[in-house]
Amino acid sequence: LRFNPFANITDIDQSAERVRDQLSVMASPNGNLDEVHEGLLLQAVRASWLAKKKQARIDDVVDFLKNARDNDQYVESPTIRSRLDEMIVLLDQYTANGTYGRYFNSDEPSLRDDAKMVVLELGG
Repeated sequence: LRFNPFANITDIDQSAERVRDQLSVMASPNGNLDEVHEGLLLQAVRASWLAKKKQARIDDVVDFLKNARDNDQYVESPTIRSRLDEMIVLLDQYTANGTYGRYFNSDEPSLRDDAKMVVLELGG
């Protein structure tokens, strides 16, 4: 089973929140991300898709988060930087070099847009 949350998107305005929600569950299956985490993650999802369209990967989301953390915009915001660090750590396991990277970084995902119903169990 291969999965790329960006693979079947044609309109990021209609899909960004869905992708953000998928990545939120992957990062924290127990739902421990707050509104700030989700807002930052939504920015990362949109930027990744706008830069690479269907070729965007979780790696691109993590790279955006790393760049945001190091950006001067958040130099005086240790709380925001801490949240960015948390998401970087939580999503790292799904990047190409992470434990589950081979399942989440495919040009040909197993899940297609014509699937009637798909259930993924991502937590214990």
